[in-house]
Amino acid sequence: MAGILYVVATPIGNLSDITLRALETLKSVDRIVAEDTRVTSKLLSHFQFKKPLISLRARSPRAMFEKVARMVEEGETLAYVTDAGTPGISDPGSILVSLVREYAGEKAVVPIPGVSALGAALSVAGIPVDEFVFLGSPPNGAASTPQRVALTGTPWLAGPPFGLGKSGAGSTILELSGREDTMIVKTSSLPPRRTFTGTLSPTTEKKAASSTSEGSRTGFPPMEITSSPYRDWE
Repeated sequence: MAGILYVVATPIGNLSDITLRALETLKSVDRIVAEDTRVTSKLLSHFQFKKPLISLRARSPRAMFEKVARMVEEGETLAYVTDAGTPGISDPGSILVSLVREYAGEKAVVPIPGVSALGAALSVAGIPVDEFVFLGSPPNGAASTPQRVALTGTPWLAGPPFGLGKSGAGSTILELSGREDTMIVKTSSLPPRRTFTGTLSPTTEKKAASSTSEGSRTGFPPMEITSSPYRDWE
């Protein structure tokens, strides 16, 4: 009989944000599959329990993903966690989930919902988000991104937490925003909370990077960038 892969959301800064169900699940599984075992070890240590950990990163060979999926097929109960937030968004979770479904069936994958940087940033953006587009992190020099996001709704980018002016995300935001309001949120639930609200330009881009950079090298997840629709596009 096939086991189960629990896809477990973990805190994005404040460890108190973890859900009771997430803790119960992590304590009950045979092993935990982690994006970074060092980060996950700190989480488990904080809540005073241990579990065998399996490292599974974006650069892990496909054979490793298949090995983990086979564990579920053979009856093991596993939890999959990333460094922070809900797995499967801008991380290799989709590869693992797809393989587990292929090997062990649809019922072998169970979500354990919780914290999401995406939802947290949108909740304080103060702009209509009945519809929005999630773009992930644009690569450096992503010149084609503006054409790719010429859509209705709210354009959304998750950029790096520092070096905004030097990144592909920075150049893309400038083209996306222009005269429109933009909000940059350092989506950690611990101080220092950093936000920038305004219209990005070559000058204000530096201000935005500065206002969100403090504390960015402490292991918190990337800042999130939202922009109201660019109405000049068709």
